[in-house]
Amino acid sequence: MCLDESVVHHYTVIRYFKELQSLYAWCVMVVMMAGASMLCLSGIYFFFDVVGFGTKCSFIFYLSGELMHTFIYAWYGQKISEMSAEIREVLYEIDWEDCSKTVKPYVLIMQAYTNSPIKLKGGNFMEYNLNTFGNVCSTAYSYFNLMFAAVPNSS
Repeated sequence: MCLDESVVHHYTVIRYFKELQSLYAWCVMVVMMAGASMLCLSGIYFFFDVVGFGTKCSFIFYLSGELMHTFIYAWYGQKISEMSAEIREVLYEIDWEDCSKTVKPYVLIMQAYTNSPIKLKGGNFMEYNLNTFGNVCSTAYSYFNLMFAAVPNSS
């Protein structure tokens, strides 16, 4: 039966995602936090007068790469959450009440599994999505302003 295979496949995807989440949650959190720190420090380094023009140009590339790296994590986290929510919506929109008695339990099981959407998290508390990317950039900018103001003769 096709629906039976879909239920088993959906359960397998959830199980593998939970295993992936348990393995990478702390690593990805460190990447995001280090990304904010590196964005801040490379911005500070860019504005020092002792740094040559060539070094400043290379830091622009580094800064762009670090922004892209952070954005990719956030974008994929957003996509995972959106796709998970989409599955939930599709399951609720189908006319499962009119299905046969053998199909109804499978649809209900899948609905139960999709009640809490899959979300990529760091350290099991920080959700990765585009809002997180905005927060990382905002945090990096705040750190940059704080450190830039603390450095004497930084202008």
